[in-house]
Parts: sequence; structure tokens; C-alpha cells
Amino acid sequence: MEQMSFANVYYALGLFPPWDIVQVKVNDDAREIHVYVEQKSNKSMFRLFDQRSSSSQETRPGTWQHGTIGGYKSFIHANVAFDPSMRNAAIPLTLVEQPSFLGHPARRYTNHLRQRVAVSQLYGIDADQVSKLLNIDSEIVQAINEDIRRSQQFPRLIPYIPVESDAVWSELISDKLRIRTESMPLKYLLSKLKIAASKIHARQDRFPLVIELREFFIKNCKQMEKEIEQLCGIVSDKQRKKASVATNRQKLVLPRHDHPVWGVILSGTELINSKNYAFSLFYTQQRSMFNHNKSADAKGKAISNMREYIKQKYTQLRPEIVHLNEIYYRFNKASAEDRVLPPENNLVWKSILENQFQIGSNHMGFNLMLSQLKMKLAKRTHSSSEAARLLRKFMLQNRSSMSTEIQKILSHAV
Repeated sequence: MEQMSFANVYYALGLFPPWDIVQVKVNDDAREIHVYVEQKSNKSMFRLFDQRSSSSQETRPGTWQHGTIGGYKSFIHANVAFDPSMRNAAIPLTLVEQPSFLGHPARRYTNHLRQRVAVSQLYGIDADQVSKLLNIDSEIVQAINEDIRRSQQFPRLIPYIPVESDAVWSELISDKLRIRTESMPLKYLLSKLKIAASKIHARQDRFPLVIELREFFIKNCKQMEKEIEQLCGIVSDKQRKKASVATNRQKLVLPRHDHPVWGVILSGTELINSKNYAFSLFYTQQRSMFNHNKSADAKGKAISNMREYIKQKYTQLRPEIVHLNEIYYRFNKASAEDRVLPPENNLVWKSILENQFQIGSNHMGFNLMLSQLKMKLAKRTHSSSEAARLLRKFMLQNRSSMSTEIQKILSHAV
């Protein structure tokens, strides 16, 4: 990749003060560009972001995929404020208020990427197509869709509100785009902002007006659903109906032939419940073939038979496909979470348990667990592999409060 100045990368990623680039690393083999950013001061030039930048607030490290720059996948690394609302919510309101180039410290995507995938979902675009279109792994698309599905306790369209770098805001205040609304406060605000924007010629100087308008939509999102739909390009009744279905129901998928979920349902680890006699009989036959044959060809044949049967009887097997999708998404979520940490046979666990690597954690539960495991190793009541498994399991279960420790382990892992 040709050398790019920090200024070019800065504007390509949509950064703005007080955020600044500290370092840029380019991996030509992987076609990746990693950008490390930090907040140079706690005072933002915009009130909304300044409210989330208290120096006394807890911060946590995060790494997120953002988009593409010159055909290279871009990743942003930063320490971000951690709000208590982020503990149990995938897409809390406080996260939507953050800049587009940041994300949830426990997630792998920025607000910008989440909003692009969300809008693609509104239009009913298949996850595989979204993956190709945005040049991102299908796992990230699935994770975003799952987080959107889990965020239904919030106003329906909160994950879809365009980020501050989206051109739609500038078009609104410059009167190049008009939306239909019955909200008098919004009409008044738009009128005021349009007058202010007409007196400002430099686009970057209009940015505070964009932030003010977007803040209004976030604070009043419950009353702004039709307006948000228009911002996302949903303007006709047909589009609106399609979008409503997309946001209120997870799209059903038929997993690929090579996805491990087929092994899960055919081995009996998890079973698909069905009242359909023909399906139950066929399912039993394929499970028998899968479990009583050791050859990979026979197991593959059982998977192919099962997948093809469901594909052909798709319209008759909706309850079974819904259950299959529940298992599928649960498996993907568990697999993604499990990959957060090195496997239990990695030497990093042994070095922690044998005091060769000091994590220096302030997590009381972790320190107690580590102390107990060391005692059991000393008394030989636990093997090293068992102790490593238990320690790793504890960290996975408490990963939301142990991001610092996890980062240390990842940097030390072999």
C-alpha cells in the first residue's frame, strides 16, 4: 500500500477533535491497516461527546473493524469510556451517542460498521451479500445482527440512526434533502439549523450543527421512527413494511453444509424438536447414519441429506427451521466468545499458574480463583490442564469486567 499521511487517514476514518492518531500500522500481506487513536484532551468541541468524556470515568481498551481504505480493511484501536449501561446491553443508548469510529469495548465493530450492516438488514440484504459488499467477515455480520436482535428493549430503530459522519445530516441542514414530519420541535430545529448553515461556507464548520441535529434524533428516537426510516432511505409503504418485518424478526437462514451446527444436531448434542412425523422419521435415520459410521464421507452424506431435505421442505418446516436457527445463532455466539481467549493448552495459562507471568489484576474474584487453583496444584488435587481450563472458563464468564486482563493475556500468549 502506498504511504498515506496521518491527515488522509484521519479524514478517511471520520475522526475529529479531541481524537488524534498516535500510530498507523499497515500489513500488506493481510491487506489490513491498524490505526491507534487516543483522546488528546477531555474537552470535546461538541457537547454531546463531551458529556461522555469525563476524566474520572472508567476506560477500557477496544479494537474494532471500521471499513476499508484503498481496498485494505481498517481497524481502530483505542481506550474508551465504559458506561455501566454497557454491561448488559449490546447496543445501549450511550454507545449510539459515541463517535462513529468507536465501538463497544467487548465488540469487534465500530458504530459506523454497525449502522451500515443494520441498514442493509432493513433492506433485507442477505448476510453473505453484506459481508462481500462491506469486505468484512460473515461472523461480524452475524454478531451485529444478533446484537440488534438483542437490543429490542430499546426504541426499535435506535441501532439504525445514521452516524455523525453520514452525509444525510449535511444534506438536511443544507436543504438538499427534505423529510416529512409532523413534529413541531423538529420543524423548528431544522429551520434554525438551515438558517445557521446558510451563513457557513466551510463544510467542516457546519459539523456542530450536524451533531446538534443528530442529538435531537437520539433523545427523541421514540417519537422519530418515521423520520429515522426516511433518513435510512425507507420512504414508500412497501419499503416501510419490509423494514418493519426486518427489524422485528430475525431472518431465518439455512446454515452452510460445512457449518459445525449440523454435527451438533446430528450427534445429539442438541436436538430439533418437531411434531412433523415425516421430518422426525427422516431426522432419526440421518442421526443413526451420522453416529454409527466413523468415516467422514458417511457423516458428510448424513449432513447433505439433512440439509437438502430441509431445503426442499422449507415451507412445511418453519417451526423446525426456527429451532435450527436458535441453535445456529447460539452456537455462533458461543464460538465467538470462546475465541476471545487462547485455548486452555496454550502455555500462557501454565505461566500464570506457575507465577512466571504476573497479570497484576484488581479483580477480586479472579485473584481468589487464581489463589485457590495454585493451592490445588501445590496439593496435586488438580492437574495443570484442569486448572488452566477452570481459569479460562472463569475469565470467559467474567469477560465484560476483565478486558484489561484479557488484553494482557492475548499480548503474552504464544
